[in-house]
Amino acid sequence: MSAHHTPEEIRKGLTHPVIDGDGHWVEYTPVFAEKIRKVTGDLGANGFLQSQRRGPDSLSMTPGQRAERGVAMEGFWGRQSTNTRDRATAMMPRMLYDRLDELGIDFGIVYPTAGLGIPRIADDATRRAVIRGFNVVTHEYFKDLGDKLTPAAVIPVHTPDEAIEELTFVTKQLGAKVCMLGSGVRRPIPHAKGAPADLARYAQGFDQLGLDSDYDYDPLWQKCRELGIAPTFHTGGRSYGERNSPTNFTFNHIGHFAAAGHNVARGRPQRRQGAVPRRRDPALPRPALRLPRGRRRLGLPAVL
Repeated sequence: MSAHHTPEEIRKGLTHPVIDGDGHWVEYTPVFAEKIRKVTGDLGANGFLQSQRRGPDSLSMTPGQRAERGVAMEGFWGRQSTNTRDRATAMMPRMLYDRLDELGIDFGIVYPTAGLGIPRIADDATRRAVIRGFNVVTHEYFKDLGDKLTPAAVIPVHTPDEAIEELTFVTKQLGAKVCMLGSGVRRPIPHAKGAPADLARYAQGFDQLGLDSDYDYDPLWQKCRELGIAPTFHTGGRSYGERNSPTNFTFNHIGHFAAAGHNVARGRPQRRQGAVPRRRDPALPRPALRLPRGRRRLGLPAVL
């Protein structure tokens, strides 16, 4: 008999609620794609399937082929399968909901897994179709579980206008309480215009939605304030630059989320040009769980 307490036992000894602020579920790609097809057609479904090819395509190459093409080693062990009950729980929101007491969780904010990279789909029409379909399908999975679980809607940010449109849709039409915005938007370097397609990805900059951006994102932050939504980010920072090993996924992975988060945090306070301000940009809402208004949107007490 193990001397360790179970999560449920630990939870019973606490005097405050336990909130999972960065839970994830694992979307089952074949079924999810067909559900997207019913919402935004072939463009959304096929675009979603193509967005999931980075890992399999990388793993189908030899280390030498990856090195030749500048392709990073991807993880092959990210979806555990030994404990099938836990694997099913990660894939089925209703099953997760039913097990929350056992897991010692009172409320979960659930981020996507397959959806993490879709804000970086390059083609405008495909990106918007994939994300709109993804958000609608995710809403259908979680719509009856809102007293204990809320999913993060995905917001594309290639332009402020597309971000505001999707942000308004998910909050007004789907009732989203949490939104995951893209960041590190890949922008072609003008000097490399006309470069061959297989080399174009090496001639890109990364727009952090503030510093040096060609767009003014202030209307987006104001819309977040208007809707009572705190923008959150979960962009990755691997498989390019200094995290692009063709042989070692762990080297590529360690610290990459933090690095991408640091970039958008540093870049966002910059209005257009100039030094980093010493004080927080007043146009940017504070994190949702620190705002009474944001906590009310999640159905949580104003103060823990």
